[in-house]
Amino acid sequence: MKKYIFSLFTLLTLTISSQDWTWMRGSNTGSIVATYGSMGVAAATNDPGGRHGAACWTDNNGNLWQFGGEGYASTPTFGWLNDLWKYNPATNQWTWVRGSNTVDQFGNYGTMGVAAPTNEPGAREFPTWWKDNNGNFWLFGGEGFDAVGSWGSLNDLWKYDPITNQWTWMKGDNTINQIGVYGPLAVPVPFGKPGSRRGGAAWTDNNNNLWLFGGNGYPAAGPPGYLDDLWKYDITTGDWAHMLGSTATNQVGVYGPKGVALPSNAPGGREFPAFTKDLNGNFWMFGGSGYPSTASPGYLNDLWQFNPTSGMWTYAGGSMQSNQMGNNGTIAVASTTNNPGGRNSAFAITDLAGDLWFFGGFGYPGTTGVGRLNELWKYKISSDEWTWMKGFNGINQNGIYGTMGVSAPANNPGGRYYNIGWADANGDMWIFGSYGHPSVSVFENMNDMWKYKVATCAPTSVTNATALTICNGNSTMLTVTTASAGTVNWYNSLSSTVSLATGTAFTTPTLTTGTYTFYAEATPCTIRTPIIVSVAACTNLNSLENGIFEFGLYPNPNNGTFNVITNLKNATFVMYNAIGQEILKQEIDFKNYIEVNVAKGIYHYSILEKGLKIKTGKLVVE
Repeated sequence: MKKYIFSLFTLLTLTISSQDWTWMRGSNTGSIVATYGSMGVAAATNDPGGRHGAACWTDNNGNLWQFGGEGYASTPTFGWLNDLWKYNPATNQWTWVRGSNTVDQFGNYGTMGVAAPTNEPGAREFPTWWKDNNGNFWLFGGEGFDAVGSWGSLNDLWKYDPITNQWTWMKGDNTINQIGVYGPLAVPVPFGKPGSRRGGAAWTDNNNNLWLFGGNGYPAAGPPGYLDDLWKYDITTGDWAHMLGSTATNQVGVYGPKGVALPSNAPGGREFPAFTKDLNGNFWMFGGSGYPSTASPGYLNDLWQFNPTSGMWTYAGGSMQSNQMGNNGTIAVASTTNNPGGRNSAFAITDLAGDLWFFGGFGYPGTTGVGRLNELWKYKISSDEWTWMKGFNGINQNGIYGTMGVSAPANNPGGRYYNIGWADANGDMWIFGSYGHPSVSVFENMNDMWKYKVATCAPTSVTNATALTICNGNSTMLTVTTASAGTVNWYNSLSSTVSLATGTAFTTPTLTTGTYTFYAEATPCTIRTPIIVSVAACTNLNSLENGIFEFGLYPNPNNGTFNVITNLKNATFVMYNAIGQEILKQEIDFKNYIEVNVAKGIYHYSILEKGLKIKTGKLVVE
């Protein structure tokens, strides 16, 4: 039987970068007023004032945006803000885009659903925010000023278009302290709306729906408290749906077995959790202030995953009790026994490799005490391991700034909470200001800008990694390239500790019909990139005229000259070096004499007929 092999070389680029903090902009002291400059004009002297609790977005061009918070505008008067700023990482400059340069501004709502140049959300702190899949920014609630200047808890939903530079009031009320209107469970209804609240978690799913969980605010009736309700907003219809959770406040968590998704699982009511979305579209949430599995609220360190497709929560780790100290372990060493302590208002991102990163907050380190934190943690989903990466295993640490614009191992932002931050287009972490400790022993609203270079070792280019098909009874060669000098190891599973081979090229064993996954990992990183090989029976392929494929290559080993014989007509001989680069391609017919000028070593070859690979092998040049 004629056995075709469809072989595609898989190229990966694994990058390694140093992991240090860099102080990029702003002051290393606190209580700094803003320098607004001219609206819409970037300038090296522009800087937002010190603040905490702002909303933040990364636009489609990699610029970092923030709105509002509580802090300082253009004067030392402390208050609530509604200024909108854009930061360009490439130029290291801020632009005051719109909003007021004074504090405590009322909202200008205009007409619901209608964008207008005069529309402006009122000044506020602790809103919830999203970026949709079309590049628009969304803002919900928080604590601040409504349309008539009353201060309280808000449930207004706004959309900002960065192209038109206009706000639109989309949903909710223009007055404070509104209860939630829940409607039937999981049914979008025009009258449905979350109650006013602060400090919820937010995600955008792959279908462009906006999701909101919890916070501290108003349920269906009664006074405010910790919420555990989960809402979905359909951008197309403009309707909210209450998806899961209670219509009341202060609910305890239902954890279930670790790692098992169940309809009955439910995080307890909470505010100020850290939240991010993984590369598969699942939502993640860590900690906050609220209720664990018992009616003893406090600082939480439980980790949850939500799958928007299945609609179920999974308890992923951490304690089911509140106010737990961390287990930091050894800095930069991953372990399944490591765990951050309970905390609220930490900041989270997902890097390009799919690992989750968490910074700061207010709560418990791995030592006694409760206070402002500057620990940086990484959580690897695939191995369920936490790593304490940077920062002080303690509370209320002052910042170590170093030289502006220069990364250094000793640099560290001070302990802080109510964090403002972003992931940039490269998956690196940025934080701005917040409420904490600058370089001196004070407790202030800060305006310092920091960048942390996340060394992900993530693939930056992958070619045909999941489209490799061969015939039953054959093997194939997988090849990777790396940007680092590290060693590449090959594995047959994510958890295997025994490598199959070492090197950039790996020839699989002979495989039978089925699907196989091999993993390439470049040290010192621990990211395994999957390559899927499908093995087909190949019973329906056309036979050669005599029904038997014949091939010979001799001598082998050789000195670079050799003969190839085959009963194929109009075939192609292709030769590759050890890293999969094509070094020779020659048409062949029956008996062929081939000469190639190459260095001594082991090479690979393929025989192709009509572009399909039917034979692979090795040849040795001595």
